[in-house]
Amino acid sequence: MTTVEVTVPAGMSADAVRRLVAEIASSRTAAARVTSVLQAEQSPPGPGVAAQLAAVERLWRHLIDRYGAYTSAEIALMRGADPKNRSVATNLAKTHGLVGFTRAGAKLYPAFEFKSGGVHPAWRQLVEPLQAAGWEGEDILLWLVSPHPALSEREPASLIDTAEIEALRTIVENEARGIW
Repeated sequence: MTTVEVTVPAGMSADAVRRLVAEIASSRTAAARVTSVLQAEQSPPGPGVAAQLAAVERLWRHLIDRYGAYTSAEIALMRGADPKNRSVATNLAKTHGLVGFTRAGAKLYPAFEFKSGGVHPAWRQLVEPLQAAGWEGEDILLWLVSPHPALSEREPASLIDTAEIEALRTIVENEARGIW
């Protein structure tokens, strides 16, 4: 590892400079990895595909940063089971409609699916209409953390544990029927 001295510009904190340098380094590393993958492709994706992939990645990071997510081991612990018992989360997905997503090889479940150590009592009613309409689990999660016009650009997930849950159920049912 190399250490580099950087002069902190007037009006910036040392932490802000550290974050900026880390972001630049991270972006360069990510760009190098993506470039090597694209070079192996017969025809590269267009700029629209690249922009869409970046937008989806931002949504996953937003979900984790704003709402949090549990691993299968954390769910097992929350339910009083051995954290090595990954079947607890799998069984909850089957019996209560939990929806997970994979990040860095680990299955994660958004914290908004839970309340008081168990599956949120409204979760199944929110997810079932969308699943019945053919929505994939990851699409449901991304929809839940995206601004919605019927909610004054609030995210549906932000209403799951509020007094506005009935309004959210109506919006979910309309989405499932294709009514906007």
